[in-house]
Amino acid sequence: MTANQCAQFQALLARRAQGEPIAYLTGRKEFWSLELQVTENTLIPRPETELLVEQAYARLPFDGKALVIDLGTGSGAIALAIAAECPQCRVLATDKSTAALKKVAQANAQCLGLHQVAFLLSDWWALGEIKATLVVSNPPYAAANAPHLSQGDVQYEPRSALVAGVDGLADIRQLIAQSVFHLVADGWLLLEHGYLQAEGVQALFEQYGCEDLQ
Repeated sequence: MTANQCAQFQALLARRAQGEPIAYLTGRKEFWSLELQVTENTLIPRPETELLVEQAYARLPFDGKALVIDLGTGSGAIALAIAAECPQCRVLATDKSTAALKKVAQANAQCLGLHQVAFLLSDWWALGEIKATLVVSNPPYAAANAPHLSQGDVQYEPRSALVAGVDGLADIRQLIAQSVFHLVADGWLLLEHGYLQAEGVQALFEQYGCEDLQ
């Protein structure tokens, strides 16, 4: 290596030694076999979130009329994976962060050639009269005092994309409560949630009259 390359490498090692995630050091992370740009303004896409893509794909019709909305898209990982698998569907990706939506998610769509994905700067359900066949989201679901927020990669990720009130369900509660106004008849709302939140999330779905809970 040149002296400059060696200095750059040593600087990266020092940052990693402090715990900074490799994805932020390289600016890249694979998700659903797609190489995505990531920055400190977005969550790092994780393998378990690919389950949302699998579940969405299993529920989408193949007539080209479906509209899929990804709320809180971040790096665009979920929206772009669905678009790659279902090119006949229309996909709308939203986020309230300009830095995430315009500098990361849209850039990823451009690099991957997934031009059927539209982007909207929006805070959750601020969508007007739009109704979707399927809405998918990986919202913040950590409780404000969750101990793992100060551990591992998570401590470097944006807290606004992680923390959702005292119980971690503030955003999920809002998503479920208003979903009826933005889904067509027999539409689906698919959410990622914490591993200890299943009972609470199911109760919220039941409270707002949702059916076929899984």
